[in-house]
Amino acid sequence: MGELLMDPLQSLAEIIRGLLGPFAYRPYAAITVLLFCIFIQVITAIIYRAMTDIDKLNRYQSEIMEWRSKYMKALKSGDKKTLDRLNKRKRRIERLQVEVFKASMRAWVVLFFPLLALWNLFNRVIATSEVAYFPLLGRWLDFNSWYFIAIFAVSFIFRRFLGIKTR
Repeated sequence: MGELLMDPLQSLAEIIRGLLGPFAYRPYAAITVLLFCIFIQVITAIIYRAMTDIDKLNRYQSEIMEWRSKYMKALKSGDKKTLDRLNKRKRRIERLQVEVFKASMRAWVVLFFPLLALWNLFNRVIATSEVAYFPLLGRWLDFNSWYFIAIFAVSFIFRRFLGIKTR
């Protein structure tokens, strides 16, 4: 049964590999994976934007960060009056944290399985075990290692570009 499900995926991977030609092999595979990461981030950003109110979440995160900063400062200084005042706002801050978490989880739940399937497919498309040379380590990276480096870099750039604050 498992072979029946994997054959279509492998066949699709071979078709895509044929379309990519030399870009599925070293030395071009690194660029192909980077472009794939950009494609994934564009899709993710579109879906995330459609599902969340980013301005509202950024306001919530700013309020949470400001409260935490004041709370830590009051704790360090032992300012009981400020701590009492801040503790009165603690429930609101906790509600805001839950809202931010729920918004992130909604997008994650919608995106996780399709992105996992795309990653699995693309892992089969790249036809080399040596995708990108990493001079800091002095060795070649495989698809998984290069993908995770590339996706984090591209994600960082997209988050900055879209104005999404990281927690």
